[in-house]
Amino acid sequence: MRIYLHSIGCRLNQSEIETMGRQLLAQGHEIVADSASADKVIINTCAVTAEAAKDARSKTRRIHRQNGTAEILLTGCYATIAPDELAAVEGVG
Repeated sequence: MRIYLHSIGCRLNQSEIETMGRQLLAQGHEIVADSASADKVIINTCAVTAEAAKDARSKTRRIHRQNGTAEILLTGCYATIAPDELAAVEGVG
């Protein structure tokens, strides 16, 4: 499976997405540099600031417009504290 990874926010989120990428590669998945060519998209979200939360919503919508067939999964603190808010964003699976 071709997977696109994106991280929003702090160094912890960046570290988590890098770890996730290594695990996915070890399982035989391909990490792609462009969301348009992905089968699945994983966005590691942040809720420390309102701007980070806004970035997560807008990135999700943008990716969905570019690749309407990709499954979009949201992780991270924003996805944890506001799941209903993010579930309402077009493209979230």
